[in-house]
Amino acid sequence: MLPLWRDEIGIHLSSTLVVLTRLKRGVRPQRVGHEVVPVEGGAPGFEPALQVLGRLLDDVRWQGANARVVVADSWVRYAIVPWADRLSSSERQAHAWHVMEQAYGEMQVEWRLALADAGHGHPRLSCALPIPLHDSVFEICRKANLRLRSLQPQLVVAYNCASRDIGSTAGWFVSLASGTLAAAQFGPRGWSQVRALRIGNDWSAELNRLRRFGRLTAQSADDARVFVDAPVWLQRLIGNSIDGLEVLPAASDAPHRG
Repeated sequence: MLPLWRDEIGIHLSSTLVVLTRLKRGVRPQRVGHEVVPVEGGAPGFEPALQVLGRLLDDVRWQGANARVVVADSWVRYAIVPWADRLSSSERQAHAWHVMEQAYGEMQVEWRLALADAGHGHPRLSCALPIPLHDSVFEICRKANLRLRSLQPQLVVAYNCASRDIGSTAGWFVSLASGTLAAAQFGPRGWSQVRALRIGNDWSAELNRLRRFGRLTAQSADDARVFVDAPVWLQRLIGNSIDGLEVLPAASDAPHRG
């Protein structure tokens, strides 16, 4: 007898758009629902996007499923935590907080931190979400009878989805979205640098700056490669106008943007 799979709802939240996609689970998952709703005003805060999400999830079409939520990098804080021997699990968390607060100042009261497991001896990625954003997403999903299976920032999900297309052991990975650029320098030991910033319409200047920075910090030609993950509409704008950037296939865009 085949197991019963719950449908899955993919949710992408940003200051400009809320995207929902429903997959009918089974041996061959099928997309049975898709909706893209603009967030009026486009203010940088996450509250308007949460209000849109709450209204959408009042519709029974989006209820009673598992949920995976991706949030814009502009709402996330990142840091690379160096490996430290002989630390317990709680001490590693405290170490991550220390590294994060060196970069951003006092955070523990208002932010929730997650620390990735990169394997023994490797630096780890820490990322933090505002507690109101984290808790509101959980509560909105609970009211819609959605089991929240993951809540992750866009850069992390985009890199995981695109890693098979990269085919390189070192370089920069850039995730572009409307108003946001996030980038990670990766190598054999994992991520070594990460940055996220809000950008205006002149995103090409930011990409050029990152490309030049990659060349300055690279130890070889491969280290200077810059891989760009972007939605289809932005890929059309990029085209071939910026030499030295490798735009990833649009297919890698689908899993994390619906």
